[in-house]
Amino acid sequence: MRSAIISHMRPEAVVSLIRLADGETEPGSIGSFEIYDRRKEYFATKEGKNKVEARFTRVGYTPDAIDIEAFQLALPSLTSIDRQINAAQKQLMAFLKEIDRRDAKRAEELRKAALGAVSRVRSEAIGKHEAN
Repeated sequence: MRSAIISHMRPEAVVSLIRLADGETEPGSIGSFEIYDRRKEYFATKEGKNKVEARFTRVGYTPDAIDIEAFQLALPSLTSIDRQINAAQKQLMAFLKEIDRRDAKRAEELRKAALGAVSRVRSEAIGKHEAN
């Protein structure tokens, strides 16, 4: 799920990096629409991808900049998922502790019953031996 969320953020990461590389543009301006055209170009062809990545390299981004940006954009969602996982793990651990507690109580009862049965059998055997 985590990798799917990060992959889902790749288009927005490309847009974000294009904006950072070119400088901010006013929302709704022609420059703003061109950013989305370049994003489409990035995902449409290998040449488009190479062209956009070359632009990123010229302004100082590393080749994995899109993956890093996608991760940063996905981080709020990943944090929410991690919180849910942690809560589920805590519930599971509490459940397992309760099972251990119940099993320990049951095991103690069985141990006492077994010791009682063994001691009765011994005392009966000793009584029969003394009677002979």
